[in-house]
Amino acid sequence: MSARRWRGLQALRRCARGGATVEMALVFPVLAAFLFGTFEIGWAMHCGATVRSAVEHAARPLLSNATTSAATIQAAAQADLNGVPVKNLQVTLTNENLSGGSVVLVSWQYTYDTMLPFVPTTAFRFDSSTIVPVD
Repeated sequence: MSARRWRGLQALRRCARGGATVEMALVFPVLAAFLFGTFEIGWAMHCGATVRSAVEHAARPLLSNATTSAATIQAAAQADLNGVPVKNLQVTLTNENLSGGSVVLVSWQYTYDTMLPFVPTTAFRFDSSTIVPVD
């Protein structure tokens, strides 16, 4: 290798122009995916809390009327979910007898579809339940 070429390679190695651009091009996609993922997880948790609140609010009539149906509770909960992307909410009721009296187990489930850039849509299934005492 000639001395002239060798000096040119050394000069290129010392040159830092464009280094920040290359670093940003390498780091930005990972940082953006992390940031969008954090927002998406936060939104999914918010939706889960909103669904829980809507179902618990819709199940309150069970306290005074034990014949309230799951369809009635599901419709009332779905009506409370304005702005929340939950379309497939399913509510089930199970009557149980305990030593202290009767209770109704109100269970619900729904799927949440993630919407992240550059990532295929993934559906997460959320479910939970609450107990309502009836007499």
